[in-house]
Formats: sequence, structure tokens, C-alpha cells
Amino acid sequence: MKKILLSLVIAIILFIPLESKSNDFKLSTKDWHDVCTRADMDWVNFCNGYIQGVIDSLSSTEFCPNSSATRANLVTIVDNYLTRNREYKVGEAFSKIRNILKLSYPCK
Repeated sequence: MKKILLSLVIAIILFIPLESKSNDFKLSTKDWHDVCTRADMDWVNFCNGYIQGVIDSLSSTEFCPNSSATRANLVTIVDNYLTRNREYKVGEAFSKIRNILKLSYPCK
């Protein structure tokens, strides 16, 4: 019985920190919006890359941009959407930006 209890305590000690830290690396929508509205080339490059990562996760039936769409345009679209819809700034950036892009360029 003592071995089972000790094993359980060790498992809790080992796994709880991993569980609580797992979301530390996710970017919040608010933080994305804060950094992606800075006029600094490093942040501009980050935001363009982030948008590209989101685009790469979308299928060709979820996101259908027109031929004039650029990453800079898409960052501006997301920025404008978040500015108009402040409640959308709560939560994880990736899924929110993904939804904004799908809404902005739906496939017909």
C-alpha cells in the first residue's frame, strides 16, 4: 500500500508541473494584437510569419483568398477585426486568427 501511495505522489509531482506549464507557450490573441500593431520590423516579420503559419494550417476549402491578398493585408484584416471586436481578443491567438481568416475569405 505504501508503494502505491508513494508511486501516486511521485506521479503527481512529475506530471502536474508539465500540465500547468503546457499553455505557457501559447500566444494569446491580446498579446498577438499588441505586438502586431508595433511599427518595428522585427515584429512585422514575426506577424507575417505567424499569419503564414496559420494559413499553412488551413485547407483549400476553408480559406480562399483573392489573388491580391498579401500577408501584410491579412495582418491588417486581423488587426482591424480585433480592434472592432474586442471580445475576440480573449483566448489563444492561433485559433482566433484562423477563424478571422476563414470569415474574411470564405470559400464558395
